[in-house]
Order: sequence, then C-alpha cells, then structure tokens
Amino acid sequence: MFEITTAIYGLILWLVFKKFKLVPINDYTIVTAVFIPIVGLAFGFLFLNMHAPVAKDVRLTSPATAIIAQVQGTVTEILAKPNVPLKKGDVLLRIDDTIYQARVKKAKAELSLAKIRLEQTETLESKNLGSAYDRQQYQSEVAKLEAQLDEAKFNLKNCTIVAPADGMVTQLVIRQGQFVMPMAFSQLMVFVHNEQAWVGSFPQQVLQRMKDGEEAEIAITAAPGHVFAAKVMRVVPALGEGVVSASGQLMLGAYDRPPGRVLVMLKITDARAKDLVLPIGTDATASIFTTDGPAIKFVRGLVMRIHSWEAWIFS
Repeated sequence: MFEITTAIYGLILWLVFKKFKLVPINDYTIVTAVFIPIVGLAFGFLFLNMHAPVAKDVRLTSPATAIIAQVQGTVTEILAKPNVPLKKGDVLLRIDDTIYQARVKKAKAELSLAKIRLEQTETLESKNLGSAYDRQQYQSEVAKLEAQLDEAKFNLKNCTIVAPADGMVTQLVIRQGQFVMPMAFSQLMVFVHNEQAWVGSFPQQVLQRMKDGEEAEIAITAAPGHVFAAKVMRVVPALGEGVVSASGQLMLGAYDRPPGRVLVMLKITDARAKDLVLPIGTDATASIFTTDGPAIKFVRGLVMRIHSWEAWIFS
C-alpha cells in the first residue's frame, strides 16, 4: 500500500510540476509538496487505524486433541484415514483386547461366586447359624469385586478409541502392530476439531470500540485478489501477558515489557468463501469496522483490496 500511494503521489507531482507546470518549482513549493502530504497521511492513517483497525497476523485456527491410549497393548486395526472428516463416536483405532476380555470374564465369575456366598451367609445368619461378621466380609468382597468388574469393563471399552467430536485426524503415522501404552507424552495421533475460527491480534487502543458482532473484512493470502466479508465472533477477554501461574516466585514488574495485543476471533460470512480449500494455519489480514462512517469503510476497504492484490507479488 505504501509503495502504491507513493507512486500515485509521485505521478501527481510530475503532472503538476513538470507536465503541465501548474506550480513553479522553488524551495517553498518543494517543502510544501513534501511536508503537507506527510502530515496529512500520518493523521489520516492514525484516524483510520483507530476506527478500522487492522491485524496482519490473522490465522485460521482450530482446537486439537492429542489422542492417548488409556490401556496398553498392540494396535490391531486402524480405521481412521488422514484428513477425512469424522463424526463424534467414529472408531479411530482398536487395541488388542484379548487380555481385557479375559479380565472381565474373571471378574464376573468371582463376583458371581461372592454373591452366592453372601446369600448363603445371610441365610445362615437369619437362622442364627452364622455370624454378622461373615456376612459383612462377603458384603465387602462383593463391593470390591463390583469395583474390579467396573474397572475391567472400562479398560475393555478403551481398547476401542473413538473420535471425541466432529473433526479429522491429520498426519497419521501410527501403524498396525505398534505397541502402545497409557503415557501422556506418547500420543497416538492428533485429532483436529471441526471448530474453525480466524484469530488475529489488534492493538489495545481500539479495544473500547470493538464489540462482538461487528462487521469485518478478511483478505486471505491463499486467495489473492479477493476480500471476504466477516464478523467479530468474540473479543477474547484475556491477554497472555496478564496470565499468572502459581509458582515459588513473586511477580516482578517490567517496564520494558511490550504491551500485549488483543486477540479477536472472526468468522467469514461471505458465501464466496465456502468453496475455498484452506488448511488450518492459513494466514490473512483482517480489518474491523468500529464505526458506520461510509468514508472510513470506503478507504479501509480500498486499502484491504490493494493489499489483497499485492499478495500475488509479495506473499
């Protein structure tokens, strides 16, 4: 934008001073020609940035969940395909459940026997042929075995890993026959949720003017020459610079700490964007219109479209 503006202004000066000689060339006209546009552009861009702020670090983001095994065993089947849409509950992979099925059967058998013995002791106690202590022992045994059966069923169920939500698995590298264990640092795959949002950071000076639902525009680097209508989904109410974690040290003041920028979540509302193929992480430039002034919208819209066309060259 700066290069194009400079070129246009240079052309105007050439036409005025050289081509048509409408203004004589002297020290006064040269200083005026240089100083007045600089001041005018400075105030113009300042006013524009206050009422139509821009973020050049906008990214298409989506939450991701690390899929981790709850049980150990050998992977027997992988049903998930990389980059293929999945529904919540779709099977991702299966782990050999032979041992876990046996543990369920064993727990059921032991529980069944304990319940029979409990009934027998209750009958004996009712006839004054047994003690309350024996009954209480078997009641405790039944409760313990029921808990073991629940745990065995839980482990058996977790031999089948399913999608936690709508989304997809990407960069799938696990293979059949691999031995897996329930360790937090041993991830089987990464599940990307189907909850996409454009996120960009804006200066704090415009925070009081930004509200949810305001109009915006996004120029996507992957789609040069196009600017898409959007709206503000949410102004994130927390900055990373202000988050405090529990530790063994007191907070320290830092005068040289850079001011944080306000994160804003945007959503494209333009129907033209529905056919775009945009991977997570695609970058863009976005502008939010915090005023209904037509002049502001026209100028910022023009700047956004020029920036979008520049993406053909400078991306």
